[in-house]
Amino acid sequence: MRLLGIDVGGTFTDLALLDLETQVLWTHKLLTTPQDPVEAVLKGTRALVGASGGVFPSRVIHGTTLVTNAIVERKGAVTALLTTKGFRDVLEIRREGRYDLYDLDLEFPEPLVPRRLRFEATERMDDRGSVLEPLDEGGLSGLRVAAGVQSWAVCFLHAYANGAHEQRARELLHDAFPGAPVSISSEVGAEIREYERTSTVVANAYVRPIAEAYLNKLVRELGGLARGDAPAIHVMLSDGGLISPETAARHPIRIVESGPAGGVLAAQRLGRSLSLDRVLSLDMGGTTAKIAFLDSRGVRTRSLFEVDRRHLFKRGSGLPVQVPSLDLVEIGAGGGSLAAKSSLGTLVVGPESAGASPGPACYGSGGTGATVTDADLMLGLLDPDYFLGGAMRLSRERAERAIHEHVARPLELSVMEAAFGIHRLVGSNMAEAARMHAAERGLDLTEHTLIAFGGAGPVHAWSVARQLRIPRVVFPAHSGVLSAFGFLAAPPAFETARSRTEPLSELSETEVGRVLEELAEAARTELGRTGNGEVLIRASADMRYRGQGSEVRVPVHGLRVTRDELTAGFETAYTALYGRTVVGVPLEVVTWRVRAERPAPRVSLFDDARVLERDARLLEAARVRRAWLSDFDAPANVPVFRRDELSPGMRFDGPALIEEVDSTLVIGRGSACVLDGGAVLAEVNA
Repeated sequence: MRLLGIDVGGTFTDLALLDLETQVLWTHKLLTTPQDPVEAVLKGTRALVGASGGVFPSRVIHGTTLVTNAIVERKGAVTALLTTKGFRDVLEIRREGRYDLYDLDLEFPEPLVPRRLRFEATERMDDRGSVLEPLDEGGLSGLRVAAGVQSWAVCFLHAYANGAHEQRARELLHDAFPGAPVSISSEVGAEIREYERTSTVVANAYVRPIAEAYLNKLVRELGGLARGDAPAIHVMLSDGGLISPETAARHPIRIVESGPAGGVLAAQRLGRSLSLDRVLSLDMGGTTAKIAFLDSRGVRTRSLFEVDRRHLFKRGSGLPVQVPSLDLVEIGAGGGSLAAKSSLGTLVVGPESAGASPGPACYGSGGTGATVTDADLMLGLLDPDYFLGGAMRLSRERAERAIHEHVARPLELSVMEAAFGIHRLVGSNMAEAARMHAAERGLDLTEHTLIAFGGAGPVHAWSVARQLRIPRVVFPAHSGVLSAFGFLAAPPAFETARSRTEPLSELSETEVGRVLEELAEAARTELGRTGNGEVLIRASADMRYRGQGSEVRVPVHGLRVTRDELTAGFETAYTALYGRTVVGVPLEVVTWRVRAERPAPRVSLFDDARVLERDARLLEAARVRRAWLSDFDAPANVPVFRRDELSPGMRFDGPALIEEVDSTLVIGRGSACVLDGGAVLAEVNA
């Protein structure tokens, strides 16, 4: 049996093909085709299948940035919103808060639905799901005037408690607009907080038509390419689970962070194989960088995050999305990030990116802007003749011209000084994001190990670790395609949730059991679309002290819970976060969650990794290259190794450049390195 992982990024499409019997792995990396992402997927699949002997995989796991890009670039469908009378402007009112009290020019993302396409319905539920005012079906007939609508979002007040009115409105909209899909909030995300729930269902509706078209074409084309039994195709969720293409097409907002999730899962597997208790994963691709913290308990998760932030480090400046996701931070720092002189006369890098088309200037594909990749090439960190293993030649002349025009001349610097500034600044941006992320969670960065991957991650990771005083960096094998690799070990899983706010003292244990059973059945139904097999059910409750505005996640053992169990679980979780509990304040439950999951495939990603003794044999470099590393004062001769020339047990000291087909490892001076089970472990000297 063979598994194929496909990660479609903003700049590159990564593929990893694994034979489960022999554990032989084939990888491939090529430029994404933004005009039709399926084109790169098919091209890469053909290349891998051909290189591996012509045997087509029986299972395909896919992740994509299509949803994120459509939202950020405003390339989704013409969407209309139907909401309860009086709530037409919730998308613009937001929470009436300011994410920066002292910024007189606050900027927010424009709503995905303009006001002229927001409509009101006369209806009302209370927060327990009882009907206060029936749905006025006759009043919906006027919606026919909204010509050109391609997709509908429906979000009624308190629909999380009772979705009957939304379901009926969907039927009426289907009759009036037979070609437009309808997304309802009680199915997309049945949770409290009206603005967040509205934003989520609108985002789902906004990307649903393009996601459906893309996934349908992907399934059809991969099935045709197989020329026989069509492969089972699964789609990666933002929380690290897998679902069917049909479910992903109905709930595309669930796959906003699907690509980054694969990399975090792979980093978790590698961290466990090396017995690392605390890990910071850094995934830097061509368009963005993703940062996540992991510990012995596994990957941190969250139920609310933001996309399309106006300001990188300011929570509240983006569009909220209320779906399960791994807890990670994404910033506009990638190999394609554009560098320029800011309005203040300083150097700025990102968040704008050259993407795959036209790409960095050195690609020779029409790009003229100065990017991080252009700077890395000028600094000698990349070999122009060995990019993608030699499949793509980079132009140093074009890179030099772009940096001179957009950075060096405006800032009155030499080209090399400008390139060095770009390299250092993008690393500083990632380090600052990690500091903020760690501070918000009360974490000590010096206790972590940095695991670096993505096409550009290994180029910048050592510099980032040095700035953060992280003592060790791990560079996995196949680091440039690690997200696709991580897909192969992901479990089929789906989470459902329902808000039901009530004091813990008044909780009906029988009623809670009924709610959890309903959520479990809904999760099993969605999971059933991915195949058959044993299903593990895990439940949790979001709880808080009465009067608080945020909740703490409390694990629940089984689908039958008691008030005493919830109290003990809350106090344990609350103490772990804040170091104390509050005496005399009653508790309340806000949201119930159930996750259905099947066992992950038995894939040996990093099972042979282990921390080796320091008596491993020394490796001498056969080549050197003139390069300017982040801890150098000027360019110098740096030893160069090829990754396929190394074997477990070899050791060497930095500085060093280690080239592999899909990335380049940059290691600063004074770093003792050892190759361990395919991963390079580098000690960092601050």
